[in-house]
Amino acid sequence: MKGENRPWLKSEEELLSFFLNLHNFIVLFGLCKTPPAKFPKSHKDWFKYLGELTMNVGGFFFSPVEIQHCLLRASLSPPKIFAASKDLAYPQFAPDDSRLQFRLSRKEPLVNFGFSYPFKSSPQLKVYREESVYEELRKTAGMCLAGGKLEKSKGQLQLPGVMEMYEEDFAKEKTKEEFILFVRDLLPSEVAEKYKRLFEVWYVFY
Repeated sequence: MKGENRPWLKSEEELLSFFLNLHNFIVLFGLCKTPPAKFPKSHKDWFKYLGELTMNVGGFFFSPVEIQHCLLRASLSPPKIFAASKDLAYPQFAPDDSRLQFRLSRKEPLVNFGFSYPFKSSPQLKVYREESVYEELRKTAGMCLAGGKLEKSKGQLQLPGVMEMYEEDFAKEKTKEEFILFVRDLLPSEVAEKYKRLFEVWYVFY
């Protein structure tokens, strides 16, 4: 929707940076309030936990789950966790939900690297700025992927779990070779130099 429907977020870049920061703040705030012994144990428990964390922003209530899937990932494919679990329903806003005015219209797979959680394979927590949000997402993606394990002799690179969870966003309509090039192009230049002979990628939650 056009900016006049959301006067305090006038551009896609401002909207994206604002809601990425809001998402990560709500998650961090919730974790600070929750004793470690009560942290969720499974993906299902985490999803429920994150769906119950809400914050009032300008009269609109948002949870991390809604920000991620109903606003910033609204144009992308549902993550694998929903296909693998019958107990989880993919979150969607009703057609007349006024919060839809904040939905990101751009189909941007790199947004998946902007959501930070307390997992080892989660992208790094950072503050995003309107003027450089896409550049910052690309850098975050590169840092996340650079943490993977490379077996040079086999030309294999181990990718973090975020790449598997949102594989449809990254690999859809790409050949195996195109996907590998996509991964390599995201890596920092000094790291990419080591991966000239990259033939295989696989996923692991580390």
